[in-house]
Amino acid sequence: MIFEEVTLYNYGIYKGLHTVSLDSNDPTKPVILIGAMNGAGKTTFLDALQLALYGKHAKCSNRGKLSYSIFLEKTINSYASDKTASVTLKFRHGEDTINSHHYEIERKWIKDQHKDCKENITVKLNGEVDSLLSDNWDEFVNEFIPQSISELFFFDGEKIENLADPKRSAELLKTGIEALLGLEMLTKLSTDLNIIKRRKQEKLLEVIEIDTLKSIESDLQKLEEDKKETNLHLDELYQQQEILASQDDALQLEFRAYGVDKLLIKEKLEDEKSELEKKIFEIEHDQKKLVSGSMPLSLLSALSKRAELQLNKEHDFKSFQNAESIILENKKILLDTISDFSIDDNIIVEVSKKLDNAIIVEKQKFNHTIYLNSDKNIFIGLEDKISSEKLTFEELINKKQEIQDRLLLLQKKLATIPKLQDVQHLIEKSALHKEKTEILKKEIKATAERRLDLDARINNAQQKYEALLLKNNAVSFEKKRQAQIVEHVETLKEILESFNKDMISENISKLENRIKAKFDQLKRKNNLIDKIKISPVDFSITMFNENRKIISSERLSAGERQLFAIAILWGLADCSGKELPTIIDTPMGRLDGAHRKNLIHNYFPNASSQVILLSTDEEIYGQYYNDLKQYIAQQYNIIYNEDKTSSTFVKGYFGDTN
Repeated sequence: MIFEEVTLYNYGIYKGLHTVSLDSNDPTKPVILIGAMNGAGKTTFLDALQLALYGKHAKCSNRGKLSYSIFLEKTINSYASDKTASVTLKFRHGEDTINSHHYEIERKWIKDQHKDCKENITVKLNGEVDSLLSDNWDEFVNEFIPQSISELFFFDGEKIENLADPKRSAELLKTGIEALLGLEMLTKLSTDLNIIKRRKQEKLLEVIEIDTLKSIESDLQKLEEDKKETNLHLDELYQQQEILASQDDALQLEFRAYGVDKLLIKEKLEDEKSELEKKIFEIEHDQKKLVSGSMPLSLLSALSKRAELQLNKEHDFKSFQNAESIILENKKILLDTISDFSIDDNIIVEVSKKLDNAIIVEKQKFNHTIYLNSDKNIFIGLEDKISSEKLTFEELINKKQEIQDRLLLLQKKLATIPKLQDVQHLIEKSALHKEKTEILKKEIKATAERRLDLDARINNAQQKYEALLLKNNAVSFEKKRQAQIVEHVETLKEILESFNKDMISENISKLENRIKAKFDQLKRKNNLIDKIKISPVDFSITMFNENRKIISSERLSAGERQLFAIAILWGLADCSGKELPTIIDTPMGRLDGAHRKNLIHNYFPNASSQVILLSTDEEIYGQYYNDLKQYIAQQYNIIYNEDKTSSTFVKGYFGDTN
């Protein structure tokens, strides 16, 4: 079965006529991706598909306790001048495209102030109106998608997490297995046999026993009614729980919008701010120490080099001055020594002149003014020290800039944190919401326990009833004949129950393996669940780890519970053998990156021959979208137009038209 086209006219947020093609001619591209912001009409679109198929039996999101006629009236677009609305669904069904039959279902209704809103349904088969299908569509639709298992193919990705709970999953598994195996007929047959048996056994009773029997029957009837009312109340409580969950999501969005969630980290941010300001103070202190040392001399580099050169010259001149007296004394000694050797006086005079000239020449070399008069060693290592201090100063500047950037970011974060008095109403609203949620949880628990108590009382009354019936023996021919019928009915019941049990046990084993295999394809952690068992009695699921120890569903994260619920739905759908579309609203809302990647690669391309995804821009985006793109046949974006007061379908997914 493949959905080909949906047409909406004045339905919900969709004013006017809107036609969307959902077909794909490429079996390797089963995905139809529809993107929309919250409130643009994703869930309304999903409701429209279910309404087209199931009419008054559809599980639409916003119907609640409304009668069908009032619900239809409220679905008509409030801005439309024409107070008529319709939903039309075209699909094909068959073994392949060539041999398929084409169906078109149109449900149309009009608002009349003087009459209840009633729908007119028209069904076409291969382009021709089929009156038989039109008049009996509620029965025919179960040949395609039984309404009892529609949850396997139409579901909200955010709201299926609770199916991981053993009680909720047991209800779905029981319904799914009975529908898939056709055991609903056996259940009805068994009920009919019980009625026949009771009627025949009643004829074997004495008057006093009949009165007792009727009393028990009356008690049973009352208990059954109480159970029915309890089940309805429990369903209402679950609906309220879903509403509260949606309200909680909205409240969380409001918290983020007003920055209430940031109040919890305000003190931490202020401590971090103080720490950063302290670090900046310490850096500035270190910088002051550096600028009070040698580093400022880097600004006088040329002057410093001239001073060093001057000191060296002054040092050399002082050294010459210290040596001059020694040189003159040595000159005198030399001339006296030469005189002792009777050398010509002219030679001695010439030597004396040469020595004087040499002294004059050397003296001229060191003829410098001494005005610094300092130790030349003060410049040793000065340049290296200045370079080191400059490098340290630059590092402190960079470090200070980095801390100032962090401080600026912190100040921006702190600026977004609201004052407590400005968001006090939201905090009080959240506290009230949590209180309501806790009260509702307690009421759900009490109601579920009441249902268990009613089951036990009904079982006890039925046992009394059976015991009273079996107490009597047939004493006449007629009674013997009635007793034989009772025996045959009991035998037939045993055969049916045995057949029913065998069918369930055989298929439960397959289903266990199928669900485990599907979960293995979706999970992120290895060895999370090693084995699952489904009880053939109450259909509850038990999970085991690799050490064969039971795993509570509460130990799974919200994302893991959602994936396990998807695995249950996928396994049941796979076991059904029905090629039906899978439609998922908000497919990945509460999943992390790894889980989303597993869904994109392992689930969406393989869930069905046609997978319709209704996603927000925060679910399938970036790399997730790029990975999914190879499986996409068609993609749309639902955009609300303020001028037209209507949502419309636009080709492309959030701007991607390829």
